[in-house]
Amino acid sequence: MKNNVLSLALLLTACTSTLFAQAGNDRLAEIKKLSARDTAGWSFGGGLGLDMAGLGIINPQLSSGGNRLGVGGLVNLYANNKRNKFYWNNDLSLQLSAQRLGGSSKPFQKNLDILRLGSRYGYNIALNKFFIAVDATAESQLLPTYVGNTLSGDAEDLLSDFLAPVRGVHCKLSLTLASKTRLS
Repeated sequence: MKNNVLSLALLLTACTSTLFAQAGNDRLAEIKKLSARDTAGWSFGGGLGLDMAGLGIINPQLSSGGNRLGVGGLVNLYANNKRNKFYWNNDLSLQLSAQRLGGSSKPFQKNLDILRLGSRYGYNIALNKFFIAVDATAESQLLPTYVGNTLSGDAEDLLSDFLAPVRGVHCKLSLTLASKTRLS
């Protein structure tokens, strides 16, 4: 049995070591060229990330921990507008994650629940390098939280509801120097 497990582990290691997730130099040059482009008007985009991790312990030793299953995800969206001397950048980020510690009889617990919204409106005051801007950011949670940090429960066990509490609401006025040079 141990030989089969060892053989399978070596086979998986050999197969995955030949896979690479990095972009080639030609793709990196294309991305750099597109990002350097000075575009006017609206631009939209975003990203998505998913994560799943697990730990299963068979015949554990004393105080060696327990099983764990975690799932999570991240969504980023942006909408930016650039016109003459004005720009307006907006972004939305949502991070959600839940985990189950122990066996399947235990409920999933919230591990991460963050909703962020940011906006910046700016005006070019000199030489395309000096900007004055107003920044606004807010942070909250998306899902309700119950006693024990679980995802569901009775109404009397509710600790916080949808978009409550709203924390980290900031608004500030700033003077910015935008440099086109890079150190690397």
